[in-house]
Amino acid sequence: FIKLEITQEEHKQKEPKRNKRLGFKIPLFIGFLFFIFFLPLITTLLFTFIGAASLNSVKKEIENGNVSSSKNAALLASSSFDFALQTSTLLKEEASIVGQEEKVEDLILKIKFGKEVSSASISIINSAEKIKGIVLGKSFDPVSDFSNAVVEIKNALYIYNKEKENNLLPDSVKNKLTDMVTIASS
Repeated sequence: FIKLEITQEEHKQKEPKRNKRLGFKIPLFIGFLFFIFFLPLITTLLFTFIGAASLNSVKKEIENGNVSSSKNAALLASSSFDFALQTSTLLKEEASIVGQEEKVEDLILKIKFGKEVSSASISIINSAEKIKGIVLGKSFDPVSDFSNAVVEIKNALYIYNKEKENNLLPDSVKNKLTDMVTIASS
């Protein structure tokens, strides 16, 4: 008889636990929905930040003379900006729902600029590596390598001129690159 009373008490204690579990699931579900809604914003900003930090690393590595490290950082920047562009399309759709489309379009322009700068950096680094190989006598086909280096430099110049025409280059960058661009263009 005592066991029956304990069993009934245990049964009564288990019922309120079910209600607590259901009460816990609703806020968890709402939190999950918020996370899913903000995921495009989070990923776009995260990969934009990674791309910008990588471009800063490219600059520092080039200043220190570490060309191979700068190339890895430029490739990471390019990949990061690519991914940020992909996630920004969904972000733009969400922003149109809440009326913030202009802010997202500004962000997308900055991401595209970062992608262009990283592509130009990769082109310049590739051309520098090819010319270095020619000068050091490590090139198996110097004529082809030089021709490829010239194509890479022209690609970087095209990107530079395009961004300059769109007024996306800061004045400090324009001032530093003007002499080099004049020499490379001739």
